[in-house]
Amino acid sequence: MNLTNSEVLSLVKYINGDGHSIFKPESVSTETGVSMDKIEPYCEVYESDTSHPKSTIYIEGAPVDELKGLYGLSMIETFARKIGVQSECMGRGFRCSALCKGIVKSLEDCDPDQKFAA
Repeated sequence: MNLTNSEVLSLVKYINGDGHSIFKPESVSTETGVSMDKIEPYCEVYESDTSHPKSTIYIEGAPVDELKGLYGLSMIETFARKIGVQSECMGRGFRCSALCKGIVKSLEDCDPDQKFAA
């Protein structure tokens, strides 16, 4: 992970506690200014399970078999583990929101140009 504290904060603020969405990597890069080569390691191909609407992935209202993207909660959990931020919250949204707040609090006084969790 070659991210700076500033880049991690940008990504955390972009995710903004959304523990449900799979984000388009190009959009994340454009909106945060973090290069694709730094975002790509957090991207995966997610398969849809169409047996239930909650486990089905949709794009513009239509179900899809799979989607390559950045799952916000997964990336946030990775950042949180790296710096010891924890949450006892249940539910993806509450958990992601709590972890985002903890990460921001941990990094707000750090050197923005320093390598994250160096």
